[in-house]
Amino acid sequence: MRKYITLVGKNYWETLNSLWAVIKENKFEPEEVWLVSEKENLRRAKVLKRDFDKLLSNYGFNGEINISLVEDHDGINLGETLEGLIEEDDEIALDITGGRKYLVAGSLVNPHSYNFDHVFYVYTGDIDDTDKPFPTIRSHDVTIKDFKEKSNGGEY
Repeated sequence: MRKYITLVGKNYWETLNSLWAVIKENKFEPEEVWLVSEKENLRRAKVLKRDFDKLLSNYGFNGEINISLVEDHDGINLGETLEGLIEEDDEIALDITGGRKYLVAGSLVNPHSYNFDHVFYVYTGDIDDTDKPFPTIRSHDVTIKDFKEKSNGGEY
């Protein structure tokens, strides 16, 4: 199964726009989506789940969108959470764009990080208006990095 796992942080638009960019630029089409959120960000995760559903339905997605909670400020035990989301033969895309630094670090240094087929980070440059929908951001200000991609570093 193709799973998209995203880390939910403080910024709604970073998380939403990253999925939007990955889908729109045909970098990854998920069959299942997981929002990994700290308990303190649960409200944001619920709003993102609703908006992910709206966005993905426009691209023909009809899979599940789930929320997995981790303890606040605990990147150390994140590996166990991620391990529970990954099954053998899954193709996994981890999106670190919206995640807080300790969650990103915890997800990348855990023993199961080798299972990630893609590690996405969407960079929107040093522009002032990134808190808006992805299609309204100038394309030359956006770079999709896939740190697991071998061919060209993930830029488009």
